[in-house]
Amino acid sequence: MIGKRNDVRLLPQVRTYATNTTDSLRRCAIATLGQIGAPSDLPLIRAGLTDPNRAVKMAAEAAVKRIESR
Repeated sequence: MIGKRNDVRLLPQVRTYATNTTDSLRRCAIATLGQIGAPSDLPLIRAGLTDPNRAVKMAAEAAVKRIESR
């Protein structure tokens, strides 16, 4: 939802969610960073590539591609 609204004011909070212990919160945060994050968010997003949760990994893969294609 945040990513679809392009509300970059919430990015600092989204970044903290990207390392949360809840899988679904990490997945949503990483997907949001892919939508409205900056190239400087790539290290945080790439950390999701080695996440034990498959959905988080998939979100990270898509987010990296999205940012690198800009």
